[in-house]
Amino acid sequence: MSDVKRVTIEFPEEIYRIMKSFTAFNDSSVKNFVINAVNKELIENNIKIPNATTLQTFEDTDNNKNTEQYNNFSEFLSQINKDQ
Repeated sequence: MSDVKRVTIEFPEEIYRIMKSFTAFNDSSVKNFVINAVNKELIENNIKIPNATTLQTFEDTDNNKNTEQYNNFSEFLSQINKDQ
């Protein structure tokens, strides 16, 4: 992971003890367990992690770079139809 964000999560003590025991038994860490659980949930819900191109597009859009302006939705649709 190139960019990492720190998150603090509070678990009920019983759940934390179970996770800690499970990860110790499987020679892993609570951190990896939580990351794997989140990844599994994202996959099961068909949520994909964006690639570098998509992230750049998000950034460009946020900064209003490389965007086209349309007067209305019909104009937008007609441009899409021209491009196909």
